[in-house]
Amino acid sequence: MGKKCFCSSGLIEFNCPNSVTAIPNNCFDKCSELKKVRLSNQVKKLGFCAFMECFNLQDIMLPESVLEIEAFCFARTKIKTIIFPRKVKKISGAIFGNNYTKKPNYVICVFLGKETIIEFMDIGNTVFHASLIYCLPGSNILQFARERSIPTKPLSEFSKENIV
Repeated sequence: MGKKCFCSSGLIEFNCPNSVTAIPNNCFDKCSELKKVRLSNQVKKLGFCAFMECFNLQDIMLPESVLEIEAFCFARTKIKTIIFPRKVKKISGAIFGNNYTKKPNYVICVFLGKETIIEFMDIGNTVFHASLIYCLPGSNILQFARERSIPTKPLSEFSKENIV
């Protein structure tokens, strides 16, 4: 799969083959009909703007293999809740967009690991668009959320039945 390979296509659902280890930059950008994505257990990286402007995307499950998610990956989607696997090391602070993004999507974020770092780049007025964060006590994410006054709850209070 190459950069922009499905960009602006009429794709509705995508089941990722096991041979894919990264979702390239802008791969599904502007796939406005895309609703559901299933990534393989081989995917390690989600690129810049990979799912940006997939206006109907609301269902994506990140496999345990994912280590890195780049900026604007999920900007302007309908994702309401996202679970970040334990092994995720680095997430761009702008994965859901920035303050210049029209109608930013505020997401419930569930972090299963303690070591995940949210990294801000100099890409404009960046805000991590989370309405609530579930995380482990003592995690990097808990510190991050407190520094930015993002509401948090202990991971132990999260239930998959509560996913909207």
